[in-house]
Amino acid sequence: MWRLPSTRLSTLALRAPIARRHMATKTRILVTDPIDAQGIDALRAKGYNVDVGSFAPAELVAAIPSYHGLIVRSNTRVTKDVIEAGKQLRVVARAGTGIDNIDLVAATKASILVMNTPCGNTIAATELTMGLLTSLAQQHSISGVHGKTIGLIGLGRVGEQVAKRCLAFGMNVLAYDPLLSDKAAARLDIEPATLHDVCARSDFISLHCPLTAGTRGLLSKDRLARCKDGVYILNTSRSGLMDLDAALDGLESGKIQGLGLDVVPTTNHAIFQHKNVLCTPHIGACTKEAQARVSLAVSTQLDAALRGQAYSNIVNAPNLDLQQHCIRPPYALLAEKLGSLQAQLLGTEKIATVRVTAHGKEVFAIPPNVLRASVCMGLGRHLLEQEVTAENALDIVHARGISTDEHAQEDMFEKELHYNNVVTVTCHLDDGTTRTVTGTVFGANQLRLVQYNALSLDAILSGSMVFFTNNDKPGVLHAVTSVLAKHHVNIGCFGLGRTDNHAVGVLNVDDAPSSQVLDELAQLDALGNVRLVNLLDMPLSLPSPLNVPAIKPKSMQFGSGPCKKRAGYSFSALPTRTLGRSHRSTIGKHVLADAIAKTRAVLQLPDDYVCGIVPASDTGAFEMAMWNLLGPKPVAMCYWDAFGKGWHHDAINELQLENVATFSAPYGELPDLASVPMDHDVCFTWNGTTSGVCVPDGDWIADDRTGLVFNDATSAAFAMEMPWPKIDVCTFSWQKVLGGEGGHGMLVLSPRALERLASFTPTNRPMPKIFRLKNSKGEVGMDLFKGSTINTPSMLCVEDYIDALDWAAAQGGVAGLSAKASKNLNVIEQFVEANADWIQFLAKDKATRSKTSVCLQLPKASKAQLKQLQTILEVNDVAVDIGSYKDAPPGLRIWCGATVETEDLEALMPWIEYAYHQVVDEPSA
Repeated sequence: MWRLPSTRLSTLALRAPIARRHMATKTRILVTDPIDAQGIDALRAKGYNVDVGSFAPAELVAAIPSYHGLIVRSNTRVTKDVIEAGKQLRVVARAGTGIDNIDLVAATKASILVMNTPCGNTIAATELTMGLLTSLAQQHSISGVHGKTIGLIGLGRVGEQVAKRCLAFGMNVLAYDPLLSDKAAARLDIEPATLHDVCARSDFISLHCPLTAGTRGLLSKDRLARCKDGVYILNTSRSGLMDLDAALDGLESGKIQGLGLDVVPTTNHAIFQHKNVLCTPHIGACTKEAQARVSLAVSTQLDAALRGQAYSNIVNAPNLDLQQHCIRPPYALLAEKLGSLQAQLLGTEKIATVRVTAHGKEVFAIPPNVLRASVCMGLGRHLLEQEVTAENALDIVHARGISTDEHAQEDMFEKELHYNNVVTVTCHLDDGTTRTVTGTVFGANQLRLVQYNALSLDAILSGSMVFFTNNDKPGVLHAVTSVLAKHHVNIGCFGLGRTDNHAVGVLNVDDAPSSQVLDELAQLDALGNVRLVNLLDMPLSLPSPLNVPAIKPKSMQFGSGPCKKRAGYSFSALPTRTLGRSHRSTIGKHVLADAIAKTRAVLQLPDDYVCGIVPASDTGAFEMAMWNLLGPKPVAMCYWDAFGKGWHHDAINELQLENVATFSAPYGELPDLASVPMDHDVCFTWNGTTSGVCVPDGDWIADDRTGLVFNDATSAAFAMEMPWPKIDVCTFSWQKVLGGEGGHGMLVLSPRALERLASFTPTNRPMPKIFRLKNSKGEVGMDLFKGSTINTPSMLCVEDYIDALDWAAAQGGVAGLSAKASKNLNVIEQFVEANADWIQFLAKDKATRSKTSVCLQLPKASKAQLKQLQTILEVNDVAVDIGSYKDAPPGLRIWCGATVETEDLEALMPWIEYAYHQVVDEPSA
């Protein structure tokens, strides 16, 4: 089954935390254009330092280094200089829709998120447009607007609302929108038209489209010349959509009767003082209601992004799934970029249908509609001023009357492409032409354009790209590079596709060229169709957001089983002498005996104690001991965690023992062990892996006891000095303190336990084969303690265990391993003491606190918040598998055994604090 793969970003730390009460500094936000006070008050109430002011360009560059968030409207230009100066800047938030005043390319390269709020001012902008329309009509004493024809260029949110009102005024409405079909327009009682028809037939023309490289100068000198004499033009979007010089000439000649502008003047152009121009300084969103909506929306979005809770209306990180902190799957991203490429290469044509085809085994396995939705997302994000996501992209495109289809085939029939997997996007345009682009993925995530229409080429689908067609003759490349060099535009890569005398060139450039550079390229005789395409990619290595710890653990393994491998471990260094050999062979028995001998040496077992390797890890070893040895005496079952409770259940329900006394305590506590009768067999867990509680010593165990003492020591063996004279049965696994592999357990028996084993045969229960410690004659199988095993072990795991034992001996044996665990525990104890207001040990009594499996509680955090905390640590490659055991109280469980490096624990603690305040705290007021 194909799953949406994603690459976790070890250095992607977008979750900028909120300011906290105990922090020395607060998050600072700068507002440089007027917004409603409600949004500013909301941010201040959440603990942000918010400064408001108007800045000249140089002043903004000087001020911005102190701020983490920036809120602007249309007047402030967020230039490359501002971006480069904003060393702490994390988010630029546009209170409104248009983002042409923000250098998106520079922001993206600097890993700064850019967001807008596209829905708050739709009605206000619509109402201003209608006001300009009627004002122009009345000012020039024409017969009114009823019966007149208005041509709308762009039928997005505002354009559609303007159309409805113009229809109500009795006007004939034409509309041109590259992403609106004729049928969809007709459903709105709008006559679909080409851009040429809109210019030629309209009494009024109204612009409602974003300013992009493709729409800059949309109403050019040539198009204005095609307009009716005495046309009225409304522009409430951006002044850059028009050729202002040509428009001024039109006003002087009478070609344009009147002009209504609600734009930010980018120059001191004479057109803004012309007598037939009604001009307002981009106040379309300035109604009281719109201002309040936009202000609250931008403050909410900015707060959520800085805290890493949500990322709404982000316009410059298409390659990242911000909510999941991962790179988007490569072929889904490829499809989106091909869709965006189609949108940016679009001229005045309209898209009629979109066809997506995929060839190759990997893309064939992608679920239906994933690629198609991604293509539509790329189209919509460029052509529409609204949030387009993978979830709504298909609905948005289909609602605009564009038909789409997708076809996937496992085999590659286009052998000439020589790629294993390709995605092709074909747009059928309303003029009967088609444009086809094909891409593939090199390696893990290198997206390439490999075919443009019928031309094979190789171009990187990332960053700023210049497309052009040219005659395939000498000197073209020299002419292009000369223009770019003159303007200090550096070429990163050049792709060329050609056939006969026709060629397509693609330049990847370091910085987006200005409109002046593009104009100069377009004027070269050999070039045609010069187009700038920006395919933004947020860098995968982002600067650390505010207050994110600068240091990460070298290893993120802090789980309590299986546990981290020891320092210097190398799988390839393990001996292979027993691989493929029987465990009953001479070498097999020798290696098993060596493992037993080294275990005895490191643990310093008494000479008369025996030790053997048994199946099924520690759980199997302890069950084996219970099934073979319990029965002759009453049993005292002592438990305070999940495993001890399990032994208690099995003693009563599986072994059917009748005389069972219970000594239990809640998680984090111990019962009164001094009251446990020593004429009973006693079962307990020495060091609770799930409870964080350790029995401090064996003083409560009588030397003259008549019962046997059974001890589950899986988290105690090798981590603490064991009082062997007090223990008759001890079990543990390889996967805990030594960081070995699972599936194998160790069984240690004292002389008293061996005597019981030899003299007692249970009669009230069948003995499972893998539990049998006696042969068919009823004799104890002592070979088990010399290198034989009950079932087939993994000899590779045995070699791994021997390697771990050698490492343990080199650390100074149990004393050295115990000292390392104590040192590790001390790191957490100091951290908890310093942060006792929100984190505490499950084991309150320091004397009974485990120094291997350390269990922590976070009382103010819900289960959902604890999961979110762990997710933050995992996606940032800080820690994995540190949730509390399933039956234990919700919290964290951190392994502090000797295989864990103290420096890693020291690095982990600030991350836990960071993640906690991310998901639990509110910012201080």
